[in-house]
Amino acid sequence: MNEQEIFSKKQRGDLPLVAKLTGLSLDYVTKIMKRPRAKHRAAVMEALEKVIKAREVLLTQGNKQEA
Repeated sequence: MNEQEIFSKKQRGDLPLVAKLTGLSLDYVTKIMKRPRAKHRAAVMEALEKVIKAREVLLTQGNKQEA
């Protein structure tokens, strides 16, 4: 997933999860998202991608159980 896809799929509540996963503060994660050359940018983007993929898996599993 590239950065554009990640940003388009990002939802409310994702950044607090990313902060917990990375061990960074929510304010710092928010600032990192606005700074492409930030030191921890790669770790934050990787964690955000994991959160998005986990949500998609959970949603598809939920849809399969309902059918």
